[in-house]
Amino acid sequence: MRFPAGKKSILHKGVHPEEVLDSVETGYIRLTVEDDGLTDHYILYLNQEVVAALCEFSDGRRLYGAEALEYILSLDTDVLAQTAVYTENVMKKIKKDFPEIFLAPESTEKFKIGDTIFTGVLYAVKGGDLLPVIKTLEEENLIGCLRMSRETEDVVQEGVILFLKTPVAALFESGTSTRLGDDALREIVLINRGGKVYRLEREFIENFLFLNNASRLKYPVEETIASEKATDDLKRFMALQMLGLERGTLVLNAPCNGTFSFEALLKSAASRKFDGYLWVRSDTSQGLMVLGHGKIQAAYSMGTSGESTGMRALRRIYESMEFKGTVDFYQLSNPPKVTHPFEAEEGTDDVLVKRLMGEMGEDLIRDVSLAKEFKKRWKNKREKLGE
Repeated sequence: MRFPAGKKSILHKGVHPEEVLDSVETGYIRLTVEDDGLTDHYILYLNQEVVAALCEFSDGRRLYGAEALEYILSLDTDVLAQTAVYTENVMKKIKKDFPEIFLAPESTEKFKIGDTIFTGVLYAVKGGDLLPVIKTLEEENLIGCLRMSRETEDVVQEGVILFLKTPVAALFESGTSTRLGDDALREIVLINRGGKVYRLEREFIENFLFLNNASRLKYPVEETIASEKATDDLKRFMALQMLGLERGTLVLNAPCNGTFSFEALLKSAASRKFDGYLWVRSDTSQGLMVLGHGKIQAAYSMGTSGESTGMRALRRIYESMEFKGTVDFYQLSNPPKVTHPFEAEEGTDDVLVKRLMGEMGEDLIRDVSLAKEFKKRWKNKREKLGE
């Protein structure tokens, strides 16, 4: 389908859809995906609101309107993106020429999250960051919900925030896992985009709250989104995107008291041929280490000194565990395939990896233990001399 040329057109190569969606006020965004041919996906905006969508597949299939929008919002791969800016008059002409691609106003839709079936009247499609969208819906005194979704290689994730003029509850589903209330809201934040807005019957929402009391939001939305846990989850999510990994399942949360303790945790992961990643946190930094069959495959670090990858990140993570920190083990369903694996840069890197994975044997552990004991005794002796 040919749309009119825009006043301003910009190409973005090799970007994730989230980087460009909602970047146009009035106009369109085209996402081109190479998958057994070229597939084009269009989202059209009018005054920052999504008003139309179209998918054109290489085999000739097409999706229009709400169905196309659902598909586009689920894209989770790098694309070639083009943004074009229109005037409102051009948008009116497109609507006259291609009415089938526009979202049907006030259409009734059904969807299911967890055990709850929602039947709502589609009111709008909001783009942009979550918090401004929520504030806008509050100003509009919405009685209904905001629904967001994301499709990954493993699961479909869906979240909904219910409104009785203000946000009152949240529900989130990912695969077989369902979260409620503030926990659900923290997960929804990670979808990090707007979504479909529905009007619901007040009685339906009140009955839902009565039957699902745990879904109620206990704290103001702003506080939950800005909370330490939500911030940490967002940083982890960004690191996973950097390495092209799914979120996985938390299987162990372990406090870490120094590098010796950290090495012991990694040695345990190596002996179990662990498939997944470690989210390593200290007071000043966060880091992600990817393990496949118990072997370190990649590393990413962020902190006050900036971001780093590969061996530099691995060294920073190791140094951050000198005193204390926390290590979360996340299991992946399949051995990880990272987009940025690292290779050893110099001989000392090989030594570091071997030390971390416990491949240098019990001699190293004994030597480290003796060194730590000597350091402890020397510290005690100095304190006594100081007295």
